[in-house]
Amino acid sequence: MVQPPAFRSPVRRRTLIGFVAVALAAFAWAATPAAATVAQPTPSGCSTVNGCGPRTAAPARLAWPLARSFGHLSTANWAGYAGHGSGFTSVHAVWRVPSLACAKVSRPSFVAEWAGIDGLDTNTLIQAGVDARCDSPGARPWYRLFYELLPEPETAVPNGAVKAGDVVVTDIRLTPGTNRWSVRLVVNGVVRFGAVLEYSTGRTSAECIVEAPVGLGVGVRPLADYGTARFTDCSAARAGAPTGRELGAGSGADFSVYRIDDDLRGVKQTTGAPSASGRTWSTTWRAA
Repeated sequence: MVQPPAFRSPVRRRTLIGFVAVALAAFAWAATPAAATVAQPTPSGCSTVNGCGPRTAAPARLAWPLARSFGHLSTANWAGYAGHGSGFTSVHAVWRVPSLACAKVSRPSFVAEWAGIDGLDTNTLIQAGVDARCDSPGARPWYRLFYELLPEPETAVPNGAVKAGDVVVTDIRLTPGTNRWSVRLVVNGVVRFGAVLEYSTGRTSAECIVEAPVGLGVGVRPLADYGTARFTDCSAARAGAPTGRELGAGSGADFSVYRIDDDLRGVKQTTGAPSASGRTWSTTWRAA
């Protein structure tokens, strides 16, 4: 059985549209040329003042009846799979943007789907994906592409509007021997964002996550009813590996894998079992 590391809270910072995504883990949210380099300061941690939020601690439930080996983490706003180890150099994810059921909510609601490096047990995180929200009951859902390097604010991708049903690919890769990360977002086979970002991080985890964002001073936002978010690829690699390994394939000699449920506030979203190949799995919305 996989034993969990001493997780601290994964975090996300204030976004440009006024909400913060903060993952409170138990036991531990127009194209740029690909050659562009964006300088980013080295993260220095975060606090309740700047919106990273308090840390929580609760026992992790480890039992999961599958032949392959997974740990299990309960969180306050993350669902998905995460690899944990050392020296991660890439994460690659493919999913279809789920449709939000805005008519079912009585107040604004939010969700983010993304892939990233770090954030599971560190205050650093480089991530990219899709933000979505319902502004009011019956309103048209709102979706956009973003990337983020903690502790800097989230950056909206120019011309980054997407819609339900679009197939999004996130690819984040480290250039060996540097702190430079190639970040790409592809929508329906077309590159919508590509950049090389300078960022120093611990590289202890890689994950594919569906997240309920957290508003500064208001806690976890209502999770938008997204139905089911289906990933058809979620793979990660550590230094020296020629290719990434599917997180749905379970823990291996190179790193441990954890199934994450958003159930510390009551069951909000759950992560399902992967396909036989480990490539395909889903998270499912359970309650508003």
